[in-house]
Amino acid sequence: MTENRPTPLVFVVDDDQHVRNALCRVLRSGGFTVQGYGCASAFMQDADLKSAPACLLLDLQLPDFSGIELQRRA
Repeated sequence: MTENRPTPLVFVVDDDQHVRNALCRVLRSGGFTVQGYGCASAFMQDADLKSAPACLLLDLQLPDFSGIELQRRA
């Protein structure tokens, strides 16, 4: 019997669009469901952290607040 489990997500937060796109592409090629964000504020506003298990891959030096601060808030 198979359980209906939500698909785990990987959130990528990086202000460098090229890095963010490359990370998302590599993760998707590995079979992961990925959502990318260019800043911490966009992630905090749009990411649904309660719908599925998730992993957060983030840049430490973001333009609005640090990756460490984002980790604390998420």
